[in-house]
Amino acid sequence: MHSLCFIRRARALGFHVGETRALLDLWRDRDRPAEEVQKLAARHAKQIRTRIAVLQAMLLALRQLTEGCRTGDRPHCPILEEADCKIPRANR
Repeated sequence: MHSLCFIRRARALGFHVGETRALLDLWRDRDRPAEEVQKLAARHAKQIRTRIAVLQAMLLALRQLTEGCRTGDRPHCPILEEADCKIPRANR
């Protein structure tokens, strides 16, 4: 039962299945080096920071595109043009 609780908490922190398995193995090993747990957690935190940066860039791009589409009566829409694979990026 404790293992299930541990897995649920690790998953809530965003650890992937493989990372959760590694943490669970370390948790069960009472002679584990704490450094291994710290390295795994630090690597995961770095991945989260990278994802946050990517999401922030996406949000900024969407904000800029949305502001270019403020008037609903024009056929021109930067959002659709950005998504259109037929239009080369240099011409946007």
